[in-house]
Amino acid sequence: MFKNFVKILFLWGIFLNLVQAQTANDLYDLGKADLYSGSYNSALQYFNQALAQQPTYASALNLRGYTYYLLNDKTNALLDADNAIRIDPTLPEAYNTKGMVLYDMKNYQAALDNFSLATQWNPAYDYAYFNKGRTYEAMGDMAGAIAAYENSVSIQPNNSYAYNSLGKMYYGMGNNDMALGNFFKAIYFDPNNFDAYYNRSKIYHNNKEYDKEIGDLIKAVELNPTNFDYRMALGDAHVAVGDYGNAWIDYDNAKTLGPYSYQAFLKSGNVNNYFKNSDKAIADFTRALELNSSLYDAYYGRGIANYDAGNFENARQDFTKARDMNGSYAEAYNGLGLVDAQSGNSAEALTNYNKAIELSTSSKDFYVNRGNLYYAAKEYDNALNDYTTALNMDPKNAALFVQRGVVFNDMQKYDLAIEDYNRAMEIIPDFAYALNNRGMAYRSLGEYKKAIKDFNRAVSIDPNYAFAYQNRGYTYLDMGRREDAISDFQEAMRINPVYQNSLQPVIDNIYNQ
Repeated sequence: MFKNFVKILFLWGIFLNLVQAQTANDLYDLGKADLYSGSYNSALQYFNQALAQQPTYASALNLRGYTYYLLNDKTNALLDADNAIRIDPTLPEAYNTKGMVLYDMKNYQAALDNFSLATQWNPAYDYAYFNKGRTYEAMGDMAGAIAAYENSVSIQPNNSYAYNSLGKMYYGMGNNDMALGNFFKAIYFDPNNFDAYYNRSKIYHNNKEYDKEIGDLIKAVELNPTNFDYRMALGDAHVAVGDYGNAWIDYDNAKTLGPYSYQAFLKSGNVNNYFKNSDKAIADFTRALELNSSLYDAYYGRGIANYDAGNFENARQDFTKARDMNGSYAEAYNGLGLVDAQSGNSAEALTNYNKAIELSTSSKDFYVNRGNLYYAAKEYDNALNDYTTALNMDPKNAALFVQRGVVFNDMQKYDLAIEDYNRAMEIIPDFAYALNNRGMAYRSLGEYKKAIKDFNRAVSIDPNYAFAYQNRGYTYLDMGRREDAISDFQEAMRINPVYQNSLQPVIDNIYNQ
């Protein structure tokens, strides 16, 4: 009997402890803990139980409203925040919750009014100041946003998100030094603030500090691998430094992220065009157009891919579509010029190149293409003018110096040709193409030793350079070194049998002399 009595007392004690643990305050604390750990549905249950015991519990109403807000139930969130304010008009957190709901509803003035009431009742409420800053920012009041964010960090000096927002404000105002300083602080106080790395990378990009930009974007992607903007920005940064391989990987990874994936297919297509992967480029541009049929530049990109693949009629159709969609799109006219030139329609090609240049005078490629057309027509002065204009835009383009040198060579202005070949080799010292062409110019001037020296270097750099062997053979022939000439002609034919048609008769003629 006594044992049963003790057992009853023990169970009663457990019951009393459970009852004591379920007071409104304890339920509120349990809900608060679940809320901040991300267990929102569990938090709701505790707040409901707390309010069932104490319906006028303003703080519980507010946190339940905040939980609804995080669950995207704005109606109940606003209702709870209003009830909390009605019960306790001095509760700053309730004004902050209400302001956040109104902010998401784009009712910015009402949101600002509530955040202001929150800071009025608690002047040290850093989160409310932060939200005021966001609201001012949304309203386009940069000065108000900066002041609010500054108040936030003055109260909470390690608020990484406020520093990041301050950085964005200063960046938008063109004050890169202040922006950079705030992004550094944001990252210092929270090394996992991926948005701060992304925002700082923009300044590095503007400063052309591409290595730093890439470093920040890699970190942003590591911290938030599903962010479309970060992936795309990293791809763009890799393109800026000529790292098209990694750029392609970045764009490819972005293809499955977000509603704007057509941009990833578009830029992936451009990279595939760079690598002359025409089939992959065509597939990328076609997919981009399936996702967004208004992309005239995707038609242009696909036109280039078709042109490179030899699908000239498809290329013409794509360039025409791009032109029809945007009559001011200079690239489309340039593309049509390429197709016209390839088909031998020089007059139409010239018309299209002229239109492209009329619409955009800043693309060297337009001048190069028109220069090539003039060169083929032996209009050397016009060709020189276009190549020179292109070189003024791109003075480090070694191949273009060689091309202009070829024009001078054909005009028998050999000294000017040699000068251009020299400039090409200042940019690329072991440029076999430039060495071969300079050797040809020296041969034309009768400076055979210099010519042979250049051809020797050209074939040492590129042992399969059949044209250089042919040219050295002719130079040997000019020098009376017939056996050396025959050896070079034979080597040229071995490397490229096409040369047999032109060189075998020369060899036969040497033997018959």
